[in-house]
Amino acid sequence: MNKYIIKLFFLGSLSILAIFGCSSDLKKSEYKRRDIKKYYVQSDTYKYFLPTVPKDFHFSQIHRCFIKNEIKYLNLPLFINSYFSNYRKAILFQLELNNKISSFNLADSSKLRPSDFEKIFYESNEKIEGNLSVFILPKYKRIHLVEVDQYINKPNKLKSLFNKSSFGRGAPVVISYCHSRMRLLKFLKKNNLLKYGVQIISNEMFSIFSNELKRVPMYSLNLNQLFGSEKELFLYKTNSKKTLNLKGNYKIIKY
Repeated sequence: MNKYIIKLFFLGSLSILAIFGCSSDLKKSEYKRRDIKKYYVQSDTYKYFLPTVPKDFHFSQIHRCFIKNEIKYLNLPLFINSYFSNYRKAILFQLELNNKISSFNLADSSKLRPSDFEKIFYESNEKIEGNLSVFILPKYKRIHLVEVDQYINKPNKLKSLFNKSSFGRGAPVVISYCHSRMRLLKFLKKNNLLKYGVQIISNEMFSIFSNELKRVPMYSLNLNQLFGSEKELFLYKTNSKKTLNLKGNYKIIKY
């Protein structure tokens, strides 16, 4: 009888150990399957941007074109006050960040992982603080600005403009409200215009805030704040009308 009881006790103990062992293995298995990316805590970097404008509704009445690339527009006052920045640096940061995002070739930037966005944010800010922007401020005192949207379908006319002798006395800069930096680089490369050392002001450099950090009724850019007041600015375009969303002092040359 005693042997029978001992046997039952022994078998019961094994059963209990087996249950706890399986439970422990299950917990270990569940733990191993966890993806730490799911537990990523979103940083506050998103708060520095305005709500994204849907591409289907992003239309410029001034330039009569749809903005086909998705742009992350900065809340300039919030960003500048938080990072002790200024108008020029903030505009260049906005360009840098959007240019990096476009390199991911995503149809929708909302699909960018929060961790990648945060990395791009801080890397872009470091580049601007280190004066390493993709937009290089020309050393020439005279700046030749060209509203390239008006010549985008007339590349030969644009080439003849770049070949003018007066262009040799200054730095060429193309301005586009309709196109991204990536799109303009492809256009300039295709038409062999990069050889002129041209700089690009793309639609990623416009803002709904003025250089005084006041909200304005259109996306604009203050050219004097970008280049500095000591530069002489000449704007080439197909008509002599002042471009409403290009702020600052510049001379218009019809070509």
